[in-house]
Amino acid sequence: MDLLRIIHDDFTLTVESTQFQRMWDKGLGFLGSERLFSTYHWSEGVQEVVMMQEGAKREIGKDAIDTPC
Repeated sequence: MDLLRIIHDDFTLTVESTQFQRMWDKGLGFLGSERLFSTYHWSEGVQEVVMMQEGAKREIGKDAIDTPC
């Protein structure tokens, strides 16, 4: 399952996980939903950033962000 895709001038980075739902459920049980978040930072040259959430694509701005998982 694709989780995050960053398209840069020089490369495309895809973050995948086949165990994401299992890890999510475990984190939810330990931390609760209000504490589950991710921080993303990238340099110049990024053309597009797409996050997959619940089977839907969500385009993220080209600036670094903090976002709920």
